[in-house]
Amino acid sequence: LSKLNRHKEALEAIQKAVTIRQALSEKHPDRFNPELADCLHNLSVYLSKLDRHEEALEAIQKSVVIRQALSKKDPDRFNPGLADSFHQLSFILSNLDRYKETLEPIQKAVTIRQALLEKDQDRFNPGLADSFHSLSFILSKLDRQKEALEVIQKAVAIRQALSDKDQDRFNTDLADSLQQLSVILSSLDRQKEALEATQKAVSIMQALSEKDQDRFNPGLADSLHNLSIKLSNLGRHKEALEAIQKLVTIRQALAVKEPNRFNPGLANSLNSLSYIFLRLGRHAEAVVHIEESIALFDSLQKEKQFQQFDTDFGTALETYSDVLEVTGQHEKALKIAKKAVILFQK
Repeated sequence: LSKLNRHKEALEAIQKAVTIRQALSEKHPDRFNPELADCLHNLSVYLSKLDRHEEALEAIQKSVVIRQALSKKDPDRFNPGLADSFHQLSFILSNLDRYKETLEPIQKAVTIRQALLEKDQDRFNPGLADSFHSLSFILSKLDRQKEALEVIQKAVAIRQALSDKDQDRFNTDLADSLQQLSVILSSLDRQKEALEATQKAVSIMQALSEKDQDRFNPGLADSLHNLSIKLSNLGRHKEALEAIQKLVTIRQALAVKEPNRFNPGLANSLNSLSYIFLRLGRHAEAVVHIEESIALFDSLQKEKQFQQFDTDFGTALETYSDVLEVTGQHEKALKIAKKAVILFQK
């Protein structure tokens, strides 16, 4: 059901399974606690997919407690599951922006998976790469960029090796880690290296998209967005324009099919497109696209779909103010700038 994106039905099924396992576990804990831990872990995953993160946290915390107890008795059998639950716990805490609390469980997941690697590299390398990737993200959020860089380089190395053996299975993960590597390098002002990593990610996603557009175009759009930023940061605005125009085309097509999911990204892309036109001195085109972006943000706010993206709307308003300023509309530019400040202060 979950693979068919029928998450609500999958949730109902796993909730029933948890209820049954809990009743059985109360009578025979040694026999049924492992199954109960599995069900609680899966319940957390499904709740998270439905953005019910507080409930997901409660479920995964229960799973961790059970699996820790099981691991003390039989680590060889239960440590893989315990690592999975620590990883999931970290993921849920991250979704709740509780990054300081997130660090401990993801570090525990890494430690366990590194130990498991000594027994079976082929089996546990993918999970270790996942945990390295997540740990890097958390360290970056905590502004520990040098540590984050070291960790994401490990994730990239593992995923590159995995991709060399099985591109179809691991190329998407490799692109994700290359993108994360690019973000961290950029934060350390290593812009040329950041660009190189992003270009590799785009190349991978373009190849994947050629095979299956419906599945991979969203990821390709994200990669093109990052590529345009990196090129713009290096003053290569004409190349950035080419990337952002491809991105807008993809996101417009995606938004036609799923507007609730893709309109926020499209609004951001139109803002970026306007910004690059502004840098190139093509003011008329900058006006057209920033007004499209603002109109889309306005509609999203009215539908109460975009409250969590006030910062993005504020950034678009800043671009609009800049465009108005260079086209001589000074009073309107000031008015729009004040609106942006209000959004940033929320």
